[in-house]
Amino acid sequence: MYEAGWNIVPEYQGRGFGTEVVRLVLAEAARHGGRRAVHAYPSAENAASNATRRNAGFRLLGDRDHVPGAAGFRANDWRYDLVP
Repeated sequence: MYEAGWNIVPEYQGRGFGTEVVRLVLAEAARHGGRRAVHAYPSAENAASNATRRNAGFRLLGDRDHVPGAAGFRANDWRYDLVP
């Protein structure tokens, strides 16, 4: 799988740029193959970040207490299937 993360600078937040860029990245990842899915692990409390994943077509698998490389961080586990 691929893991994705991103950040939008404050003056561009709330305009849909993040969602559009994520959709483009997902399409490119699907086109190149090699992996079956993309996961993203935003903070469970970050409503805007979670909305971006939902709007880009990710599926929420649930929340996790441990995310690789970020011990003690409560995150949602979002998955986007690159291969149907």
